[in-house]
Amino acid sequence: MAVFPFTVRATDSEGSYADRQFSITVRNTRVERFMILNSTDAYTSPDGTTWSKQVGAGGQSCAYGNGFWLIMKVTSSTANVITGINKSTDGINYSYTDVSSMTFVDESNVATSAPIFGQSGGAFAKLKFWNGKFYFMSLAASSFNIWSSADGIAWKRQQLFSGSAYAPATNVLPYLSLSEDSGSLIIPLPGGGSTTNMNPSTNTAMGWLTNDGVNFTPIKNAALTSANQYAWNLTRINGLYLAQYASPIGSGPSANFLYSTDGLNWSQGTITSSTGTIGSTHKPGPMFYANGVIYSFGYKIGTSSAAGVVYTSVDGISWSDVQYKTYATSTTLFNVHYLFKNGLFLAQGDNANSSATFSNDATLTTASSGARVSIDGTSFTPVNIGSGTSYVFNDVGAM
Repeated sequence: MAVFPFTVRATDSEGSYADRQFSITVRNTRVERFMILNSTDAYTSPDGTTWSKQVGAGGQSCAYGNGFWLIMKVTSSTANVITGINKSTDGINYSYTDVSSMTFVDESNVATSAPIFGQSGGAFAKLKFWNGKFYFMSLAASSFNIWSSADGIAWKRQQLFSGSAYAPATNVLPYLSLSEDSGSLIIPLPGGGSTTNMNPSTNTAMGWLTNDGVNFTPIKNAALTSANQYAWNLTRINGLYLAQYASPIGSGPSANFLYSTDGLNWSQGTITSSTGTIGSTHKPGPMFYANGVIYSFGYKIGTSSAAGVVYTSVDGISWSDVQYKTYATSTTLFNVHYLFKNGLFLAQGDNANSSATFSNDATLTTASSGARVSIDGTSFTPVNIGSGTSYVFNDVGAM
């Protein structure tokens, strides 16, 4: 803390004056505005450049809201269940709540068990803070649910879809995104893990829109009466609906996408690449909006060394791309966790080969560990977060 004295002087029309002394106390310690997680530790930063390790504070996903950081911890076993949460008001000191002290209720406020994600390797959907609550998605054997909580301890379920034919691939969850546009929350309905179980034949929604977290309006495709209504990712940006899909879904979205101005009648668009990355080394990830531009970080699928890539568009129809220093060389594949907040783009790969030590040289195809930051969305710089030997990251967040 620092104390700053100052004086206020009031002067009348004849030059007489009176002084009053005041002082204010200012907290001048740094504020941890950004966070990167692996399963063990959290890494926090005030500016995206200087990072500190918060030992033991890691987890599967993080978000900031209601005055605190919330980190969800999940087992890495086959069941993949919630084990508890970490909470912090400053990003440095954390309190842990075990799942046995958390509560989960269904739509009728009847107690139910915590969701089981049923997939090893961190199949937990990202936390999203919206409209005063934290949200995450979960998949069951034949249903799709969304959970909400104001404090991260008491959670309520809303079942959005249920059907015996629904056979989704749970490993899609870490790559799905809840998004918001003009006060509305947009929720995608994921398909399955192959072309034969991509979605239930009885499903009539690509996803949902809600303005209050209680009432959910289906987003549909009028050209399809029943089958093939699904979206790997679904968002709305300045009123333009965008839906991405894949076949099979485990390989990431294809270059083709759908766009709509009313959320009912859709046209097909295609993300293009001036560097020839789509389909050869990358597929586009979820779309998001920042500073008048739509962005999509590439999901590396190729088995050769390749620079990272970000696809960009100003209208959602015509696309170009920029490249940045890769996280992994050779056969190592990676997806990217990303955000734009506080005037900064922050991205972190979810995988990198063990030889990817931190490097800031100009060769984009030579791998480097660390985060990627940018202030303009065009030029991305590697930043060392001090990750040690762990190169598998689960999420990024900002306050």
